[in-house]
Amino acid sequence: MLTRSSGGGRRRRGVLVPVVAVVGAAAVLLAAGAGIHLFSFHLPGWFGGGRSDPAPHGDVIYEGQRATAASKDFLIDIGDGVAVVSVKAKQNHDKSGWLINGDFQSTNGTSSVADPHDRSVPAKLRVAVDYCADGTVSVGPGRNGAARSITFAMGRLYVCRTTLRHTPANDAAFRQDDTPPGFHGRFVSFVAGAAETAAAAAACPTDQLDRFRTPDYLDFVRRRLADRFDVPLSAVEVDRPAVGESDQATKAALSRRLDSFLSHRDPDHPHTTFAALSVQYLSGPGAAVTDACYRNPGAAALDTLDDVELPRR
Repeated sequence: MLTRSSGGGRRRRGVLVPVVAVVGAAAVLLAAGAGIHLFSFHLPGWFGGGRSDPAPHGDVIYEGQRATAASKDFLIDIGDGVAVVSVKAKQNHDKSGWLINGDFQSTNGTSSVADPHDRSVPAKLRVAVDYCADGTVSVGPGRNGAARSITFAMGRLYVCRTTLRHTPANDAAFRQDDTPPGFHGRFVSFVAGAAETAAAAAACPTDQLDRFRTPDYLDFVRRRLADRFDVPLSAVEVDRPAVGESDQATKAALSRRLDSFLSHRDPDHPHTTFAALSVQYLSGPGAAVTDACYRNPGAAALDTLDDVELPRR
């Protein structure tokens, strides 16, 4: 409370009031800071921040399917494998710049593939590989008292499919930095096709295929066939297969497919081509394409197949 005794008294009291106000404000700020620290330390989950969603949210709607093709070469899938293909690549996206939109950047975005933890080194993409046999399974009259006998002539072994599957590790290697969805989709498809073709055209993985020619594996096949056809194990025979080799038509197709990733045609100037990816093989004693054992199951459009009469009994 101000007094009327002297002006000096009023001046002293006037100085005291701002000082007290400053000290009080500082105390309020300290208390507020302590309160914030208290809440942040003891109550981290009250506001739900700092956590990723446990799963994606959205809709998955199945819209049906349609059979379009039938295999021409009937191959028997006998096993699976994984091929590792190292890939580091990028593709820049640029939209036309002009005076009105003021876009004079050399690049507007980049789609890339590299190691997700260190973008300076290649990603190790894992390509799923299917191994197949071109043999046949036949049923004949039984021997040794069995009602029937089963013979599996396994024939020759091939690599019959290579697929870059959507796994967390594979998908994490691809990055989209300000590129349109269609542009990025074409980039991913191009790189995936290159990885799959590199695995298909590689020298035949004979060490891996030999694992399907061992006595233990042949015994495994016999037991499975006996169980499948419900016959005694003694009524089943399995012929040891040989390792196959790609025919000339397949080798030519593989070579053309590989070349399509080495150089690419300019979509705006069809007569102009430019360098794209480089494909190298670091393992195996053989040469790509030349020593391949890939065999494509082939496909015939169902709509073009002639009517086939049912066999007469």
